[in-house]
Amino acid sequence: AGEYLVDDIRYHVVDENGKDVTSMYMIDPNSNFGTYVINKIPLTVDTVSFPVSKIYDGKAIEVNEENVFIRNAIQIPNNESYEIEFTTEDGKPLINVGQKQNIAILTIHNDKNEDTTENYDITTNYGNLTVIARELTLKTFSDEKVFDGLPLVGNKVLGVNGLTYEIISGTLADKQELRVEMNAVITEGGKEIDN
Repeated sequence: AGEYLVDDIRYHVVDENGKDVTSMYMIDPNSNFGTYVINKIPLTVDTVSFPVSKIYDGKAIEVNEENVFIRNAIQIPNNESYEIEFTTEDGKPLINVGQKQNIAILTIHNDKNEDTTENYDITTNYGNLTVIARELTLKTFSDEKVFDGLPLVGNKVLGVNGLTYEIISGTLADKQELRVEMNAVITEGGKEIDN
C-alpha cells in the first residue's frame, strides 16, 4: 500500500495510419503525470468484545484466537493469512488476582511468507484479562479448660492435616495448602477470645 509517482513514462504520438509522429511534438517536462495509489485495507481487531476472566488457580490466564474478533477479515485476500500473538501491557502473563489489557498483535503474510501487515490499516480495541480472587470461608478450632491458674494457650500453626480448622466453603488451588496461625493467651476465668 502507498502512493507512487508515475515518473517513468514512455509515450508515442501516432497519426491515423499508425505512423510515429512523436518527434513533431515537444512535451512539457513539467507535465503532471499523476500518481498511483494503493489504499490500505481497513481491519479492526477487537479483544474488547471478548473479555477473559477466571478464578485464581495459580496458572496463567490463557487466550487464543477464539478470544478475538477481526472485523472486515473477509477483505484479507485469499493468498494471505494472519497470525495473532497475545501479550499484556507489561509483557508478562496474568497469574495472580488483578487485571491486565488483552493485547493482540496481528501479523499478515502472503503465500511467499512475506510480511504484508503494512498494507492494512489496523485499528485495535483491547479488552481485559481478569483473575478473580478465590473465596474461602474458614472455621478455626475452639478450646476450653477448667480454670487452674495457668494460661489457656492457643498458638498452634494449623495445617492441612492438623484438624484445627475447617474450610466451610470454597476450595484451594491445586498444589496449594492453607496454614492458619492463631496466637491467644487467656489467664482469666470466663473470658473468651474470638479466633
